[in-house]
Amino acid sequence: MSLKTLLIETATERGMCACFQGEKELFTLRLPFGLQQGQQLLAELNKKLQEEGIPLQTIGAVAVGVGPGSYTGIRIAATIGKMLSFGLKIPLVGVSTLETFAPEAEGKFGAVLDAKIGGIYLQLGEKKGENVLFSTPPQMVSVETALPLLEGRILVSPDCKPLKIKLHHTGPWEEAPPLLPSHGPPSRNAPSRGKRCHKWHFEPALPQILNYSLFI
Repeated sequence: MSLKTLLIETATERGMCACFQGEKELFTLRLPFGLQQGQQLLAELNKKLQEEGIPLQTIGAVAVGVGPGSYTGIRIAATIGKMLSFGLKIPLVGVSTLETFAPEAEGKFGAVLDAKIGGIYLQLGEKKGENVLFSTPPQMVSVETALPLLEGRILVSPDCKPLKIKLHHTGPWEEAPPLLPSHGPPSRNAPSRGKRCHKWHFEPALPQILNYSLFI
């Protein structure tokens, strides 16, 4: 029996957990909207694993959203991921939060998150059929810099309301939860940066991710 992969993304208001075995999605757990989702994450995840009859010992890798997004949310996912990785002796990998957002419709789009006074977090991409290709890395840009880059694109975000006010972008907009990969979690041998054809891109866990639990 092949081992399973557990995904945890809590960097934005729309948190989720999911479990895959190979290319088969075993379950998806959507967390309540808001930035307090970490308070119930462990209990809800444990309950879901029990309901689905998935022992922790069958988890072969854990992936967590490494932002950009809420520092507290990133820290919670990183801490849980680190605990599972250490306790089960399995790989811990990071996923760009912006790469979990793509529109329903085909076309060019921008995945955007509010960076408060810093402007916005932005990653540009294009959806063709079931494939999503990102043409830029995640970046923080000013509103003035972002506006010409977003012209003619669908904007996708977990919470559009503050961004509509900030960007004065007439649309189209899509408010959406994180997406799952079309064909299960990708291999860790992913394409080079800027040439991604899947919705989740695994990277070796960043050094910072191993230190998030020190602040709790």
